Amino acid sequence: MEDLHLHQIMNCLQMLISSKIYYNTFKLISQLSFPHYSLRKINFQLLNLLKVLNSKGDP
Repeated sequence: MEDLHLHQIMNCLQMLISSKIYYNTFKLISQLSFPHYSLRKINFQLLNLLKVLNSKGDP
């Protein structure tokens, strides 16, 4: 089950990054909550990644 969630998360992340809507992505992900510890950990890492991407802006 966790693999399915992870797959969905990574697909969404790729779509969102390619759309370059970092701020909206950050707001969306910050509203999500995952039941499993490992998924919460992944969520936290995604938030940190998006913060970095958002702070850098477009190349």
